[in-house]
Amino acid sequence: MGKSASGSGVTLMHGLFPPPFRAAGRRIPCTIRWRHAPAPCGADGFPRTGSSVEHPATAGALGPGRLPPPRRLHGRMLRLALAGAATLAGAACSAPPDPDRAAPSAPVACLASQLDFSLDGGDGRFDGMSHSGTMLVLRNTGNAACTIPARALPRLMDANRLPLDIRVRDEQEQPGQTAPVTLAPGASATSDMRWVSGDVFDHGHCESPAFVTLALGRQIVSAAFTGHLCGAGGQPSVFTLAPFRLHAPDAAGQ
Repeated sequence: MGKSASGSGVTLMHGLFPPPFRAAGRRIPCTIRWRHAPAPCGADGFPRTGSSVEHPATAGALGPGRLPPPRRLHGRMLRLALAGAATLAGAACSAPPDPDRAAPSAPVACLASQLDFSLDGGDGRFDGMSHSGTMLVLRNTGNAACTIPARALPRLMDANRLPLDIRVRDEQEQPGQTAPVTLAPGASATSDMRWVSGDVFDHGHCESPAFVTLALGRQIVSAAFTGHLCGAGGQPSVFTLAPFRLHAPDAAGQ
């Protein structure tokens, strides 16, 4: 931009003049001052090339037909550029995430060394006519939370720790949860195990296991077993097993 040869206005280069203002929802046209023959704004609202202009935003403060001096314009543009650069620099130089506030990692599988495996007869609640059972109990004795499979299958063994032909009933007949169970430090999970304890079958047979082992992935835990399981002739003895679930202590803290 520069002063026109006429001396009273400012000659505009095409494409450098700001578009018409909008105020309170209405369009404010630019004001054109002509030294010789007047002419309207262009169809797009911009002054035609070679026209002198009095911008509404500066007409009162700078006088008719004048724009802010180049130095003032350059100073304003420099301040705006510096302000934008400072904003971008602040975003780029923001503090790194605090590791203490990072999302905690998911619990890992329990190790045999941090689990206590025991049996609980439930004060006789499993005992009935020719039926019996026990509650398998796993307690986390470690200092960190860990997980156990919901369907950890037991193996029953004799006094020499040899496996007996005693099987869990078909899982399709025992729908239940399959998601791993998370044990907080000190928390317990239980699973109800039931079987036929009376020799009520024709040509039946019975076994009295001495130990029960529980496979938790690659980890194995074991406990002493006292029970009498019976099955039909020509078939193995069977038991049913509920999925492990978190144990809710009663009012007495048991």
